[in-house]
Amino acid sequence: MWVNVEGGLEKGRAAEVTPEQAVTVGSGPGCTIALSDSSVAPLHASFRRTNGDVELVPLTDEHPTLLDGQPTTEPTVVAAGQRVTIGDIELSLGAEAPADADPDLDEDLAVALGSDGPDADDQLEQLTPVRERRRVRRATALALGALAVALLAGGLGIAGVFGGDDEAGVDVAKIVREVQPSTVRVISRGEAGQEASGTGWVLDEREGHIVTNFHVVNGAGDFEIAVEGAERDAKLVGAAPCDDLAVLQVEDRDGLKELPLATPDSVEQGEPVVAVGYAAGASEGEELTSTTGVVSVPSRPLRSPQPDTPNFPDMIQTDAAINPGNSGGPLLDEEKNVIGVNTAVLFQAGGVPLQNVGYAIGTQRVNEVVDRLTTKESLGWLGTGLEFPPPGELRKRGLPRGVVTLSAVKGTPAHDAGLEGKSVLITSIGGEKMSGRMTDYCDELGDKESGESVDLEVVPKAGAKTRKLPLELG
Repeated sequence: MWVNVEGGLEKGRAAEVTPEQAVTVGSGPGCTIALSDSSVAPLHASFRRTNGDVELVPLTDEHPTLLDGQPTTEPTVVAAGQRVTIGDIELSLGAEAPADADPDLDEDLAVALGSDGPDADDQLEQLTPVRERRRVRRATALALGALAVALLAGGLGIAGVFGGDDEAGVDVAKIVREVQPSTVRVISRGEAGQEASGTGWVLDEREGHIVTNFHVVNGAGDFEIAVEGAERDAKLVGAAPCDDLAVLQVEDRDGLKELPLATPDSVEQGEPVVAVGYAAGASEGEELTSTTGVVSVPSRPLRSPQPDTPNFPDMIQTDAAINPGNSGGPLLDEEKNVIGVNTAVLFQAGGVPLQNVGYAIGTQRVNEVVDRLTTKESLGWLGTGLEFPPPGELRKRGLPRGVVTLSAVKGTPAHDAGLEGKSVLITSIGGEKMSGRMTDYCDELGDKESGESVDLEVVPKAGAKTRKLPLELG
């Protein structure tokens, strides 16, 4: 199926949705179809193939996405002949390829849309090079296939530390030096010897509380943090998968220095920021790394098209490169206040992240969640790791759609129920069938607290019958 632009400066542009390639539409760089329209969000909507069908996935709640004139907020199957409105731009869905999927800029249209005054020609000259840059970005995006927001669970970050930014008046090198005892490498180990690493930051130096992303600790049973290269044992005290947040605690608190959180209303568009973290799998001698940028959008919800990621109610968008090593680490303002938790990035070709579309969980949501996690009160957590296999992979194994648990963390009811070292497929929660997407899981469990009980239907293995499993949340 082809997505065709029917209006605006990009009228006539089109892109094909294939099993290997999703089509993302928005006004931000890196989108498959980038639109020059202020009513279009930077990451607005995505079209993807799922089990032979094409789904429209709205990615923002701030700007409308209409299907045949009706608002849509959930993934919806679409067909050729239907029309989608993105902001003020109409898109048509067709089965046939257009004659030219990337036509030249319509100069008369550009003048009409840019200005009807004496400076119209000057505006046209400014628009043209912008469009050429977008065309280059679009070409690299098409090489990727599925362009989507993806969580940063591993890989290498940028080595070294950036120097001071004279233009912004921010001494980045000094900031990085001073937050060294506040930013830690998180090492997570599974039962089969798997090891992953990410970043965390010190919330409370007296209690030894460390904040990180849930996906950094997901599926692991043993945890350590490394402070300036020295590893220390840690334990998981609280998790909130649907907010992608977790809190670890260390007994050895020597040398830890907590970071203050900025108030949400203090974050301003355009203010300089520094993202710090450790490359996943970095050696003990590896230095803390950093990237710099500005706040692109101070607060916005983010709806992810990926099956294994939740929707986020409050995210900061930044053009600082959020590299895989930054995952779970702090996004800092020039006063070394935490304004967000680095979490997601808009991916490009070959797993290389775009350097200017990163996302961090805002401090308003961080405050709401971690205050509860530090008291050992998890949110929406079964006490296990979670995996969301594609439906096609499950079908090959003779299994229905669902959510797979990955072992269980010691001290949780799931561990006591015998799920340690075991994986089971959850097909329903509280009587609601699981489609295999984290958003469905979060709809049922996102607000439930530790100690609450849920009724699960599980399949222990291929060929086995579904059985009921009452479970207390971790």
